[in-house]
Amino acid sequence: MALINSGADPGVAPARPQWDIVIAGAGFSGLVAANIVADAGMKALVLEAGVGPGGCAAISAGIIWAPLSSEELAAYVPDGDPALQLAYCEHFQGAAAWLRSCGLPISDMQALGSLGNGVVMQGGRSGDQGQFMSLMASRAQAHGATIRYGSPLAGACAGADGYVVSAGGAHPATVQCRALLFATGGFQGNRALLDRFVGAGAGDGLFLRSLPECTGAGLTAALSLGAATSRNMHNLYGHTMPDAAVSIDELQPLTAYLAAHSVILNRDGIRFVDETEGHLEETTLESGWRQPGGCYFLIFDSKIYREHGVDTGISSALPKIDRMRRWREIGASVLQADSLESLVDELHRHEHVDAQQAFKTLLSYNEACLDGSTGALDPSRSRNPSALTEPPFFAVRARGGVTATCGGIRVDASGHVLGEDQVALPGLYAAGVDAGGVFGRTYGGLLGWSLVSGYLAALSVLRDAGAAKASPQQLVKQPAKG
Repeated sequence: MALINSGADPGVAPARPQWDIVIAGAGFSGLVAANIVADAGMKALVLEAGVGPGGCAAISAGIIWAPLSSEELAAYVPDGDPALQLAYCEHFQGAAAWLRSCGLPISDMQALGSLGNGVVMQGGRSGDQGQFMSLMASRAQAHGATIRYGSPLAGACAGADGYVVSAGGAHPATVQCRALLFATGGFQGNRALLDRFVGAGAGDGLFLRSLPECTGAGLTAALSLGAATSRNMHNLYGHTMPDAAVSIDELQPLTAYLAAHSVILNRDGIRFVDETEGHLEETTLESGWRQPGGCYFLIFDSKIYREHGVDTGISSALPKIDRMRRWREIGASVLQADSLESLVDELHRHEHVDAQQAFKTLLSYNEACLDGSTGALDPSRSRNPSALTEPPFFAVRARGGVTATCGGIRVDASGHVLGEDQVALPGLYAAGVDAGGVFGRTYGGLLGWSLVSGYLAALSVLRDAGAAKASPQQLVKQPAKG
């Protein structure tokens, strides 16, 4: 593997571009782009902050999905960018076909209930898809791409013929390229940027259900080059997590997917959100981190846990494990009682929850479930009207876990980075979480968006360089056998 600017002063840029393109990030979208441009013969350098490939895709469930149509996505995510949503849904099948043609271990396209359609990475497990991502990286390298690990993007500036890009880490270096693609995975790991764009206190209030390397390096560099921010900078995608120390490899398995079936209270004993607003209760964290102490409580009964605590019912890719047992093992606060009245007493004793108000809230909720009036609750309950009736009853202290930011760099439907005047900045592209605005308060598949945005951005790189004579369909070869 070639070294970056080997032997050169890292503070001095080379006289001419060494690389056709630098891709900042070896996560899913970055590796999609790296494979496409390398296949076309471009000289590509991938700078990755982590010690290996994959980014957040490596710790995901591996489900790459998209809604069935842009109309369906727009109805579910009305605050997303319509042009990006259209490009996402129109190109998902083609991008997935390209991915399958690469010979990677991946399932056939399958229906995923209300989510849409998707494919699933094979060979790993939920929360550990490192094998698949390593194969993606190895394929890109075999086709000519250079990947440098432990080299986070440190900055970029315009050069005489493209861009001068600085890499930090243990081996700082400066390189010059004709094109630069940002795929660094968002800014959820940067407390200052969360406070700036999401809201004061977000950096401390949110649980990081992601990688610490996702510090907004792509966004920061793009802004310095004149890029505009996307819509929905204040929105986040994530899930409810037990309020305890969860290792990176268990972030996905220990997610509290039953939150959409539970009643969620804050320390004042009141419901503050429709627990079922999102397909995957992803909206709860938007309000959850703003509650007293930044935490909230999942209240559920034995029936709910039996039906949704072990088998989530979302996808076979999610493990069937006793999550509550594991929550207790890692030190999460899990309370149990034989009646709701006793449970709220326990919540008051151990968590300082207003027991009187909590009991009143739970009784009102149960009554609404039994008489079919959950839509009249404040806030309303749009789905899963399950009354809490089967003892024992449980309460889990939880926190909003941010997986990714929804806002980021403003891009057009082809992945070009846009300035404040909506004009594309020459030679700049963004993909994945860095390409913001397709989702908002609700979302429709980050791995799916990463696949499509990486695919479209790479095609734009090739077209803009005059290197792409083929149509997107001609990129798809017959899948490798074996």
